[in-house]
Amino acid sequence: MRDENLPRLDRQKWEIRAASFQALQLSKETSKFSAMSRIMRGPGGCPELLLGHRILSRHCLWRDVAAGCDELQLVLLRASLHVDFSDNLLLPSGVDALVQGLPSRANQLRAVSLARTGLCGEEGGTIVARLLQACPSLEFLDISGNNGFGAVSLLSSSVSVSAIAAGIPTCHSLQHLVMSDCGIDGSTSGRHLAHFLAMLPNLQKLDIHSNNHLGSDGVLAFAQTLRASNKTMCSLQVVNLGDTGVEGAAGGTAIAQMLASMPHLFMLDLANNGGFGAQGLLAFGQHLDSTPDRTLAKIDLQHCSLPGDLEPHHFDALLAKCPNMEVVDVGEELAFDSLSSLNTAPRLRAVRSDDESLAIWHDLHLQLAGTSASPQQESFNLGDTLAIELCKSSRLRSLKLEHGSLTTCDDGIALARLLGAMHSLENLSLYGNPTFGAHAFGTFVKSCPRCCSVRLLNLGECGLAGSDSGTALAHLVEKMPGLSSLLVRKNFRLQNDGVHSFASALSCNAMEGLDLGCCSLAKRTGAAAVLRIVQMSPALRTLSVSGNPQLEEIGFCLLVEQILLNTSVRSLSLASCGLSMQDMHLQTLFPSGSSRLERLDLSGNTEIGPQGLQALLCQLPISLQHVDVSDCGLESVSGGAAIASMVQRCNGQGQLTS
Repeated sequence: MRDENLPRLDRQKWEIRAASFQALQLSKETSKFSAMSRIMRGPGGCPELLLGHRILSRHCLWRDVAAGCDELQLVLLRASLHVDFSDNLLLPSGVDALVQGLPSRANQLRAVSLARTGLCGEEGGTIVARLLQACPSLEFLDISGNNGFGAVSLLSSSVSVSAIAAGIPTCHSLQHLVMSDCGIDGSTSGRHLAHFLAMLPNLQKLDIHSNNHLGSDGVLAFAQTLRASNKTMCSLQVVNLGDTGVEGAAGGTAIAQMLASMPHLFMLDLANNGGFGAQGLLAFGQHLDSTPDRTLAKIDLQHCSLPGDLEPHHFDALLAKCPNMEVVDVGEELAFDSLSSLNTAPRLRAVRSDDESLAIWHDLHLQLAGTSASPQQESFNLGDTLAIELCKSSRLRSLKLEHGSLTTCDDGIALARLLGAMHSLENLSLYGNPTFGAHAFGTFVKSCPRCCSVRLLNLGECGLAGSDSGTALAHLVEKMPGLSSLLVRKNFRLQNDGVHSFASALSCNAMEGLDLGCCSLAKRTGAAAVLRIVQMSPALRTLSVSGNPQLEEIGFCLLVEQILLNTSVRSLSLASCGLSMQDMHLQTLFPSGSSRLERLDLSGNTEIGPQGLQALLCQLPISLQHVDVSDCGLESVSGGAAIASMVQRCNGQGQLTS
């Protein structure tokens, strides 16, 4: 980035506010590029650029800058830590040890996942409440799957929502709560849930899906309790009630009453409520109050037993009371053309998926149909009508052709022609076409035009094998100069030869994310091939080599040391790589000076255990902000104590506790 490319500043000084809340004044003569470089290397976190009222992301600081901005202010994000302890049988005693070992007022802890950790009953709820009190800045909490099953006693019940509510004061920081599959059943649990949420005034997202015995009575009790306590969830924007047993007219009425306390709800997920049906849809629309400024814009009704002969009147009441409605997702159950009321509604975009041939996941702007020429229909074997419809959509941004959609060379040629007609396509997923690599991938690459708009390419589980596939993959990346994320995981037959050929043929590129998980990489040869790819990708920030246990000690040492010391990688996944307690004692696993790493995924390494995690702590970079140690064999009190020590390390507390 050159200094002359920065927007002109009319003010004599610009201000940088750091996480310590101290301001640093820079004179106009100071090089802004030098200052920017210094700040981005600092300990305060990742910077975001605020231009006027516009907040832009880290990787496109100077993109779409509004003209006339006369003030530049760099705001450093607060130092934060996100940790995932899921699928470790910590039990209440282990989480209690974790809470006790946390540094005083763990202000940096922003997100915690305790899914399926054996929290149960009143004791589990009390421990969750203590965790919320110990982490006053917590913004995300996941306690899903703590339903009593798998606990030490067959008499154990699910985590107590009432105990959580009784044990916390008002929690202003929490914004996202996940309590799926937590045994929230019936009207009593619905009332307890309302009391809990009343303590979370800034909650924006609520996920309680898969509490399949909550039922219509539970949702109604939840709604009535909120109304009786005069509580309005003004900040709530997204609610997931999927698979909660909401059925028929009673369910639709209960949901309508619930929305009366959620005036700014943007998205509602009702998927997999098989008993909802047309009666539930009608009752929902009829009993929804008429609020002119209602913001509800998307409803997911997949697998809700909606009949195939729906009439427009089924949706009329709902659409009349939701003036901002844009998307009604009915999945593959209904034909797109049968929903005439959806097709004609202002601003409404229908979403359809067809798993048999061509999957479409995009915002289909009906008014643009027919604005661009389509290829000849006989050129395609992928579902003629849908392929042509896609080509007509000039705003198509995402395309999925997954799970057996591509099998022959003709399919590869047809796909190449499709891409030539989609000039705004950004995301392309071909995941789950296991015969594609063997029969069609080479033909597709040869026929593929230059696709400058594609940003994400998912070739996971596509049967790529050996050196020929690796070389073809490098040529495909060259034809997509704007590609920022490449996923090739689960191509088990790619192996060292394929990755080496990919690395050898790869030219310098703009990739920022690369997933080589489960590609059968082995030892130093596999590690060296990955390093070559990283060297040819100077912008790479995210790398996954998960699911490659054959790398073994010698490969991991080479790979991790070189990546952390000599590259700009910020996120590294070593999930399910067979790392054990013995590997955690390797002093070279995380060499000193590796202070750039922000995300580390060690999940699925079940042999690490508490002793292995304790041994690793002294090597962990203090710059870490996201740590995933789910399913790492961290159990009971010793597991909780080890996690607390890790949090202390990432909080920069110095001495570690054992």
